[in-house]
Amino acid sequence: MSRQLSQQEIDAAFQNLQGRKREAPAVKFDFRRPDRIPKSQVRAIHLLHDTFVRNLVSSLSAYLRSYLTVNLVSVEQLSYAEFLDGLPY
Repeated sequence: MSRQLSQQEIDAAFQNLQGRKREAPAVKFDFRRPDRIPKSQVRAIHLLHDTFVRNLVSSLSAYLRSYLTVNLVSVEQLSYAEFLDGLPY
C-alpha cells in the first residue's frame, strides 16, 4: 500500500525542515582558543562517548561471547601542542 505525496505536501515538508534549521544555529568553535570549550559541549561529548562505550560493550561481548566491563573514566580537553608533547617519539 503506497501513497504518493502531492507537490503541496512535499513543499510543506521542505518548508518545515528549513524552518527547523533556522531555529537551532550551530555554535562556531574558536580554534585560536581550544581550551575554551563550554561546559555544555563537554557534557555532550561525555554523553556521546558514554553511549559509544555502552554500544561497544554490547557488541564486543556478543562477538566474543564473554562478559565485559568497560568504563568511561573521563573526558578531558587539552591543546593540540599538549597532545603532540604526549606522543612517544
